Amino acid sequence: YFMFRVVPTGFLPEEDQGYFITNIQGPEGSSLQRTEETVNQVYDILKNTPGVAHTISIMGLNFLTSASDSNSGAVFAVLEPWSERKGYKNSVFGIMERVREEYAKI
Repeated sequence: YFMFRVVPTGFLPEEDQGYFITNIQGPEGSSLQRTEETVNQVYDILKNTPGVAHTISIMGLNFLTSASDSNSGAVFAVLEPWSERKGYKNSVFGIMERVREEYAKI
């Protein structure tokens, strides 16, 4: 699973943009149903993660290549306002670290 920020950071300091995207790519030829199961697992992890306000999932789209693929999906995590997320563990970076640990269990 890949997580990344949409805004390029080449000339910008790394900062908490208030969201991140998890790109999901299953084995080549995976059915959309199998991809949906994985996307739903990622979605459930994110919606139960402190600091995440909203989640949106898309199945059948490889977000990195913009191609339609039955083995691809993406889950967007919109975080709570900065004023409600104090400290590193509640920053986008801390939250991404925590969800990576959960993703490894899928």
